[in-house]
Amino acid sequence: MEGQRNILDTQYIDRLSEMYFSDVSSRITLETGEILMKQNHENKRLYLVLEGMLAGYRENDSGSKQEILRAGKGMFAGVHSFFSKSYSSYAELVAREPTKLAYIDANDFDLEGHKKLAQDFVPVIVNELTSRQLLMQRVMTEKEAALKNLMHSEKMATLGQMAAGLAHELNNAIGVLKGNTEWLSDSIKNLFQSLDKPFSYEIFLKAIEEGQIISSDEARNQRDRLISKLGISTGLAKKLARLNITDDDIKQLQKQQKSPGELEKIFRFWEIGTTLHDMLIASSHAGYVLNSVKQLAVTHQERKPVNIEQTLEESLILLKTLIRQVDIQKKFNNIPTIYGNGGELVQIWVNIIKNACESLLNAKTTNPAVIIETQKKDSMAMINIKDNGPGIPDDLRKKIFQPNVTTKKGGLSFGLGLGLSIVQRLVESYEGSIDVKSKPGDTTFTILLPLNN
Repeated sequence: MEGQRNILDTQYIDRLSEMYFSDVSSRITLETGEILMKQNHENKRLYLVLEGMLAGYRENDSGSKQEILRAGKGMFAGVHSFFSKSYSSYAELVAREPTKLAYIDANDFDLEGHKKLAQDFVPVIVNELTSRQLLMQRVMTEKEAALKNLMHSEKMATLGQMAAGLAHELNNAIGVLKGNTEWLSDSIKNLFQSLDKPFSYEIFLKAIEEGQIISSDEARNQRDRLISKLGISTGLAKKLARLNITDDDIKQLQKQQKSPGELEKIFRFWEIGTTLHDMLIASSHAGYVLNSVKQLAVTHQERKPVNIEQTLEESLILLKTLIRQVDIQKKFNNIPTIYGNGGELVQIWVNIIKNACESLLNAKTTNPAVIIETQKKDSMAMINIKDNGPGIPDDLRKKIFQPNVTTKKGGLSFGLGLGLSIVQRLVESYEGSIDVKSKPGDTTFTILLPLNN
């Protein structure tokens, strides 16, 4: 604890020292650890510290001692017992180092009749009261911080218990879904391969490996090219445009003169492939999420080089239904990999993007948009996820990473709670940081993660 505050100037202390503490016979020296006075024991002396340092300790109801003050050079000790005339020491005073003291004794003064003494020491008494008030404020602040830490620990312990129960209930179900999705994917691969439709099978394999990777703008441009090259209807061209068909694919279609019915079947092959692709990613991610919940209090996870932008793409696949109503703008700058766990990163992005989209949709924001931007900043990867929604009120913004915050206000759901508390834990486990700035029309989450060296 810091020493008690001394608001007395040097000239004033020097004057008191000359007037009252100049008698060299009224001086004592303490060695380190030596006790000057004990709590609740009689003390009729007022001390001035000439050299060294005193520490004051007070015993509480439980019997433990707490340091409550320190008095260094130019400060006084025994003020309370001396001037209150109770002559009972408020605390035990101990020398923290070799300490030299000058003193005056109450027996040498008629305190009631010695008005000048009282007047001269009024600033000393005021300083003592101020020091004690500041001390109590500091102690209360420290107790409040300790209580908050204790409450946080209790909340995390509760979350850990909830996580263990949740993980136990979901573990078998997710295992079945993941295993059956993989089996279904392999079975359909074998079935399609046996149909002797090499081009359709090739499209299917491409879809199951890549999913839907082209943007809406690219699909529109592709649609116009297909109408021009193949002479097909706008509706069919719109479907085939989602396949990311290359010029070589178009030439093969022209050469084989596929009928509209056959082209529709090719689209179905692709659609089944992308659906299986999304199911495989979703089932894998569910396993990652489950593991993250199980490891709520565990900091170590298996990590390896990971492409951040790829994990962002995977998170968008998982949110495909939700983001259909939102303009997702990707501004990727091909940043280097980081050393991490892909499932953990996907979980971070899913939670933040989901919160943004839900806020936009619940607020019925005009032209709702989420901008996802990546860039390299010094030795860090910086990911900004920005939306043009209603913003987060200040009182909520300050506590959105707390595990027990789930708030709906004014009809707006901010989707807060367990998700963002885990997000913060994951980001910090990477020795990264997460920050949020928000105002109406602009809410931005900024995540910094260390890049591979």
